[in-house]
Amino acid sequence: MKQVLVTLSGGLIEQVLFFDDEAQAIKTLEDYVQVMDVDRNDAGVYGPHGLIVNAKDYLNE
Repeated sequence: MKQVLVTLSGGLIEQVLFFDDEAQAIKTLEDYVQVMDVDRNDAGVYGPHGLIVNAKDYLNE
C-alpha cells in the first residue's frame, strides 16, 4: 500500500512524496510541521482510503 505526503504552500501543491511505510510518511509529516510556516503552509498524509493525518492536527496539540 502506498501513502502520499502532500505539502502545500500558499494553497498550491509544493511537493508530493510517496511512501511504502505509513509510519515513515507520518514521521516525515511530523518533521515538516516543526519547520513549516503555519500561516502559509499545510500538509497531509493520504492513503488508499483518504486522509490519514493533517499537519494542522499536530498544531492543535
